[in-house]
Amino acid sequence: MLELILKIAAMIATGVVSLAVPEVVSRVSTRRPKIFDYHDLLEEAEKARAAGADAASVQLAFSCIEIMLDQILDNNEGETDFTKKIKYAQQVGVVSDDVAAELKRLSGIRARVIHPRPNQVKIGTTPEDAASFIDRVRRALLDIEHAEIELQYKPT
Repeated sequence: MLELILKIAAMIATGVVSLAVPEVVSRVSTRRPKIFDYHDLLEEAEKARAAGADAASVQLAFSCIEIMLDQILDNNEGETDFTKKIKYAQQVGVVSDDVAAELKRLSGIRARVIHPRPNQVKIGTTPEDAASFIDRVRRALLDIEHAEIELQYKPT
């Protein structure tokens, strides 16, 4: 099972497969979908980190954010720009300014781990860095989840 997860993570990291499904604010569902249960995927990221696949664990953890944003925004229009997804989520009210800033930082870290530029030091590949990244993702997802629940039960 771990081998399959690592293969999928490698395919995601190399761009062969993408978990990101794009969104458009106009397509935001009027019915709120069931919130993505990211706990299992984060657990797999922890397992990958424990197995020494730190870059794969960073990608798996980051995929949780992308999947959750795509689900909340009913993303089926092909938008792949993560910054636009964050902006749309802010417009809908599921992402605060603080969480948006943290998501952008996490996106930058992930990019430097998965696709470092030639003149850039590869970061985030130690087990401690990967564990810290996963914890930051977990906190951001909790913030998004709480905002989504508040919106769901907010009187209209």
